[in-house]
Amino acid sequence: MKLFHYLTNQPLTKKAFEYQLCRTLNNNQIECKITENSNLPGADLTIEDSKQKISLKTEGSKSVSREKITISKLMEARWYRECRTDRDLQIAIQKHVITHLRHYDRILTLRSFPSNCGKLVDYQLVEIPTELIKRCGEKSALNFAKRTEGGSTTVTIMNGINSVFDLTFDASVEKVTLKNLYIRDCMLLANWSISI
Repeated sequence: MKLFHYLTNQPLTKKAFEYQLCRTLNNNQIECKITENSNLPGADLTIEDSKQKISLKTEGSKSVSREKITISKLMEARWYRECRTDRDLQIAIQKHVITHLRHYDRILTLRSFPSNCGKLVDYQLVEIPTELIKRCGEKSALNFAKRTEGGSTTVTIMNGINSVFDLTFDASVEKVTLKNLYIRDCMLLANWSISI
């Protein structure tokens, strides 16, 4: 990781994260392989012995929150253009988002934060429970916001009166973004810093 920072002067990218995690697992006698076609939906890594499929995400914008997770592209959503009503969207979430989530067993996100002194990058490795995200398939948990002029909307996934996370459906770029997922609802696996 230090070499990556030295050569690129930026936090670890998604592709670099995939290769470094796979190499680390293999060096620790956990056989894994990277999915060859990264354009297909689903897992980025597969652990060979258990056949666990893992989706890897990264988050490192300048405004990244330390309390809440954002996955800027949970999945592509060309199908969203067919969703004219909240009912259409609710059915599409069940059909497309839940089906997409079944392509993998675990979701790991590597989050990076620039330090105040400018000489360190702080990292956080978090596992997002897939069962928690699959709550978006429960009709009673969905709270639909009004659509924008461009046709985009946000659906808040609720647990009673509490918000668990948001799914934003962006009509302009046809993707689904996951926002406002609290770290406390996930599993914090590691924290570390790299000098730059």
